[in-house]
Amino acid sequence: MLKGRGLLVSGVALIHGVALRPDNFAEMAGHGVSLIWSPRSNLELYGSTADVAAAKAARVKIALAPDWSPTGSDGLLAELNYAAAWNHTQTPRPFTDRELVTMATSTPAGLIGATDRLGALQPGHDADLLVIRPETDSSKHDAYWTLTHATASQVTLVTVDGMALYGDPELGAKLAPSRPAGRIEVCGSMKAILFTGAHGHVDASDETWAHTAATLESALRRYGRNLAPLAECGQ
Repeated sequence: MLKGRGLLVSGVALIHGVALRPDNFAEMAGHGVSLIWSPRSNLELYGSTADVAAAKAARVKIALAPDWSPTGSDGLLAELNYAAAWNHTQTPRPFTDRELVTMATSTPAGLIGATDRLGALQPGHDADLLVIRPETDSSKHDAYWTLTHATASQVTLVTVDGMALYGDPELGAKLAPSRPAGRIEVCGSMKAILFTGAHGHVDASDETWAHTAATLESALRRYGRNLAPLAECGQ
């Protein structure tokens, strides 16, 4: 069907690909078609996931991303953690920790044609940073293992285009002392959300997280639902 509609062309990325066989991946690679892998949703819905080992062997570019909320992870960090846990159960393991991190950073940047701005820590790129605090002896593992096994409580800082937006309260106070911040508890750790207005300017009229959460809770109660936790803890 994809070929019949003329969509087996460079720049197209298939999501999931659970039913694809090695010959399909070989054909995809030959036409420059990529794969976006969402292991948690695949396994929870179907009991299996894409044959990523075959996709890798065929030299298909593979990006990692969570699927929708009901069966996917609540964010990319959690999906990276899930993928690493699944990878550990495979013999042989399809990916190294470094390859999994690449699948969540530089590979997806390449799929959308934004490698000049995103997906790498280098001059001229947007300073979109995620800083993780190791919870184990860092001398036993490298940085890639630390990231693929990190949880929400270990997130120390998040910046977008160089602007601190979230992280440990003490660090946020040092990086942005003049900006209003709201404190929230995530998996037993206190975190701060740093607020900005339009175009990155501080605006006193910005809604706080508490106000936003209360508004959402009120709306959801009309449908007999509650606001989900910000992160899945103990996963």
